[in-house]
Amino acid sequence: MNRFFKFFLILTITSVFSFAPFQISNANEPILISENGVSLIKAPSTADGKINISGQTTNKKIKALIIKDNYQEWFDIDLINGKFNKDIWLTEGKGQYEVNIMVNLEDRKYTYGPRLYVENVTDVNRFLVPTKDIDSNDPEISDLAKRLTRLSKTDRDKARNIYNWITRNIKYDYTKYRNQLANDYSDVYGAINTFKTKKGVCYDFSTLFAAMSRSIGLETKVIRGNYVSGKRQEYHAWNEIYLKDEGKWIKLDSTFGYALNKDYFDNPDFDDDHVKIDEL
Repeated sequence: MNRFFKFFLILTITSVFSFAPFQISNANEPILISENGVSLIKAPSTADGKINISGQTTNKKIKALIIKDNYQEWFDIDLINGKFNKDIWLTEGKGQYEVNIMVNLEDRKYTYGPRLYVENVTDVNRFLVPTKDIDSNDPEISDLAKRLTRLSKTDRDKARNIYNWITRNIKYDYTKYRNQLANDYSDVYGAINTFKTKKGVCYDFSTLFAAMSRSIGLETKVIRGNYVSGKRQEYHAWNEIYLKDEGKWIKLDSTFGYALNKDYFDNPDFDDDHVKIDEL
């Protein structure tokens, strides 16, 4: 009986040490939050200005919905073989953010997937980082901006070179414009799509300019407002960019620079037909 007990004790101790590495390995694996066909890797509870959203899904289309106080913003999430990995900058200051993965049901209808909360502890200058539709971290966009400005000696020269490239290489998309007039906003917007297709409406021109400028460290805003001419008033978008070496913001409109064949780069009469509403 004693011999059996000794054998059992040795076997038990051996088993514990044999399986210990496996248990440690499991402890280091990421924690998944799963709901509605989406498995989201749980992010750390605090963030230094941005959050990484990654995981996998069996759904064909998902988005991220970021909420803080009165701020709500939807972000597209690209899927590669069902997997996703996206950085989102937390531009609404310090505090708690709610991060939701939204699952597409049909058309523009979504339902909730996994949700998590994160405490942002770092303030971010939102006019210097990638934001919705302003993909300044896109390699092709940033590479082009660097090439265009490699010989520029001033911030004004850098901004002018980017402005000139856009007005000479991006065409106005009149089909998308007509869709907007019919309240159809199903087209793809933003810097990346504009860069790839070489066409867009005013918002696209402005987001591409902002993405290229931010990618080389120039503080840049997308301005939403109205174009005003006599009794005519129409929604429009343009840019403001900060010239650090001059210590001032200037205004420019690459859409009009292309469409009207007029220089809309820091022109003195800019405010005559531009009325600002808000900034992105």
